[in-house]
Amino acid sequence: MTELKQLTDRLLEKYGLLTRPEWEAQLPELLKTIGEEKKNDVATVIRNALFNERLLCDIAGQLTNDESFFFRHPQHMEALLAHTEQALGQKKFVTIISAGCAAGQEPYSVAMSLHRRFTDVQIRRVRIVGVDLNRNAIERCLAAVYPRWSFRSTSEEDIQRFFTLLPDNMFQLRDVIREMVSFYHMPIQHLLQAVPLATADVILFRNVSIYLHSAALHKITELFTRLLAPSGLLFTAPSDPPLPIKGTSLSNCSNLECYQLENAASHPIAPVDGAMSRYHGSGDRKAIADASTSPLPVAIAHRCQETLGRTPETTGTSAQNDVSFQLALDMIATGQKDQCEPLLEHSQIDTSFLYGLAHFLEEEYQKAADCFRESYFETRENLITLFWYAYSLQQSAEPKRAQMQWNALKKALQDVPEGTLLEDGYTTSDTLLQHINRIAGV
Repeated sequence: MTELKQLTDRLLEKYGLLTRPEWEAQLPELLKTIGEEKKNDVATVIRNALFNERLLCDIAGQLTNDESFFFRHPQHMEALLAHTEQALGQKKFVTIISAGCAAGQEPYSVAMSLHRRFTDVQIRRVRIVGVDLNRNAIERCLAAVYPRWSFRSTSEEDIQRFFTLLPDNMFQLRDVIREMVSFYHMPIQHLLQAVPLATADVILFRNVSIYLHSAALHKITELFTRLLAPSGLLFTAPSDPPLPIKGTSLSNCSNLECYQLENAASHPIAPVDGAMSRYHGSGDRKAIADASTSPLPVAIAHRCQETLGRTPETTGTSAQNDVSFQLALDMIATGQKDQCEPLLEHSQIDTSFLYGLAHFLEEEYQKAADCFRESYFETRENLITLFWYAYSLQQSAEPKRAQMQWNALKKALQDVPEGTLLEDGYTTSDTLLQHINRIAGV
């Protein structure tokens, strides 16, 4: 077996990517470019990629298509908006996922449609998530600058309302829309790192499955059934093959390439003010807590790659490197802390907080408290960090020190209006207060 065949087999195994005819010319050229950047020959790049998930992910991403345009498949949008409106009347937050978001046109189209239809208060209750394997595509999402060709299904009215004309006939999306979407560089198979179980109200999985092997498509379909909230919708494109829904809780719901989750009674539901750990189901590391008894602020464990070191004002405008985060956390948990710093170099993650979380996962509560204390001194106003510091002290059998921090935290929350979104971009002040009262009884 040639080294190139080994690489394409690994891409199939890891990401479900089918080898495409254009790879015959594209892949050798890509490997040559990577080799020149890293001062390695092609054979060395291939060998490294077989054992380095980050490099393999980068190669896979650059082999995928990031071409799209705004308001593609408009027949889906009205159904999406109607379902969102219904969900907003039934629950506190609504989540919409663009699985395979390319350069951002799809999730931003959703954001613009929501902006046209809903009030600012309603919009703040909707979380739009875009994920893609292509790192360059995610960078384009964040820049949000597009050529005229991206607007072939967009009205001039929307272009003038939501975009600013730049030199060379390029258009930049206005901040009011950009801030509505959070982007993640990750394969679709890792979506549980970004979205809690049973909380996705709509998943857009359009023009992606045509690139995937049938086995990978089966696994992703099963993943979607775990991510969808009861009655949640899953959209595919007209060109996509039918999803393998036999034996799942999904059913065809219309002639719009749309599927809906049924049999909600047997589906695991994450409560609005509690969530599963992002490590739920991992074989080598237990969950921090069960969803029904979780004493942790909402989604901290499984969303800290998005939230650490960020404030509500920046949430949704910059993406974290989730693959690097996962590798780093694995290294920390297995005692390889000295190797994780390079992986976090560009991720904007507060490493003291990260170490604290890793120690907490391993029940090393005193070490966790020391890390959270250091992190809190670096981010003095971060109430989420203070919560973790107090909770670690309590778990490490230091009740007096813990009580002092609980009191300080509760006092700080007195000056925060009820319902205010805190530093993680998800937990509200009243939810955090409920957790404090339940854990500390202060």
